[in-house]
Amino acid sequence: MAPPAKRPAPRPHGKPQPKQPTVQQQQWQQIQDDLLKDPPGPADKGWVPQMNILRTRNSARSERGLGNSVYDSHLKFNGADNLELTLVLRIFFMRIDPSPRGGYRDVGLDGNGVMYKLEEISDQELADFRKEACRQANEVWNGGLCLVTPNDFVGFDWPSHANGKASVGMPHFGGPTPNLAVNFDMSRLDDGRAVRPNVNCSLRVEATENFAASHTTVFLMAPSHPKDFVSYCSQSARGNTWDIHDTGVHRKTVKQDPAFLSTFFGEKIGQRMVPHEVGHLLGLEHIGLHLKVGQCVYQSDQCSREEASGGQYGNRANLPMWFGRDIMGLGSVVHACNAAPWMAAMSQHVRECSSPWIPAGVRIPPRRVKDIPSIPYTLQNSPYQGGFQEVGKY
Repeated sequence: MAPPAKRPAPRPHGKPQPKQPTVQQQQWQQIQDDLLKDPPGPADKGWVPQMNILRTRNSARSERGLGNSVYDSHLKFNGADNLELTLVLRIFFMRIDPSPRGGYRDVGLDGNGVMYKLEEISDQELADFRKEACRQANEVWNGGLCLVTPNDFVGFDWPSHANGKASVGMPHFGGPTPNLAVNFDMSRLDDGRAVRPNVNCSLRVEATENFAASHTTVFLMAPSHPKDFVSYCSQSARGNTWDIHDTGVHRKTVKQDPAFLSTFFGEKIGQRMVPHEVGHLLGLEHIGLHLKVGQCVYQSDQCSREEASGGQYGNRANLPMWFGRDIMGLGSVVHACNAAPWMAAMSQHVRECSSPWIPAGVRIPPRRVKDIPSIPYTLQNSPYQGGFQEVGKY
């Protein structure tokens, strides 16, 4: 006779008990809790800057870039070489024309409020412009801007505890511990070879067909009549509107300092529309406004539109020659004062640094730590000339 079957053991009442963390996991949790209570600073071994900042159209104003603009920013370490700070601007180009896809719009306003008759934009025209616009912007804005690391900021020194890091996955209740920096055993050298890298600035403009992934929208029109459509960027309800045919070079004769012979003939300066307008999308104003030219930069009873335009674009005989040549004036030269979007981004990546990131119009190689002055530079007394010394002088 077979033995009777065993009854299954009774199940415990209530919910199953969660798995208890191991001693090692508890130790790592305590480390994380301590870091949150007392986060390390740039001079501490556990400090790392915020490497990637992703912004959207819904980002809070405090999280946005220069002038309430929106773009991503990415910071990259390169050991003893300069860091790389890349701004990424994704544009959603939207056609405005008489077709169904263009919203049945047969007229549109330019930047001066002039009404223009609009032509239909083909798919090929749209694709070609998107590609050419990104090419022009990236070509002009990647000429060599740089931010000089403040004299009193040690967070980027190499070799140093603040560099030579690796993000390591440590046990954390069964999974990796994100954003936890574990440092190699590297101490700052005392033989004079330690360097302080600066920050190279670059821009990547991209066109996207995904509205949700974009940072801004640019409306494209194909004006047929009258001529001289003025493209513009605006944070108002009018938005950003560009002429899809405006990819060539605009040349204007610019007034110059009377001390130079060219004042009798003027200087012809060339500029493309897209790189200039991209500067506005990054938060920059016209050069005269950016450097606070004091007289007649807005139209009024005492200041005509032409005079105000000259003040904003640097087209006056009493202004330095480089004002008119600047990308935010009438030219195509990117000067150090145009680095303000990167300066704003850097202050967000490294919130612990109160000293200004000094802009330079060329790439400045890393400085030897022992040669760096102890007193921080300001935008006015910096040896790296680039425009901010001219603020409010005219």
